[in-house]
Amino acid sequence: MPDIGKQAGEANLFDPETSVPAGMKHLEWQHRKCEKKGISPENMMGFTLASYNAGLGHVYDAKDLAEEKAGTARSSSATWTRRYCC
Repeated sequence: MPDIGKQAGEANLFDPETSVPAGMKHLEWQHRKCEKKGISPENMMGFTLASYNAGLGHVYDAKDLAEEKAGTARSSSATWTRRYCC
């Protein structure tokens, strides 16, 4: 967490006045990363929240594995990722 706070420009993550805005900045950053990865708009919120909770790399790995298992059907990969990653 301290590294995430530094990325967001906040040093004191024990203070709600700074930790909440830092968390929002981090969530926005993850949302932009999911957009760049090509997540469909209908799955964007789920993938963003999953990456906030599980970590972006884990969600990317789960998405790639799901697409491999399901062919390239995005809806199937989104369902698989929600079921097994989150």
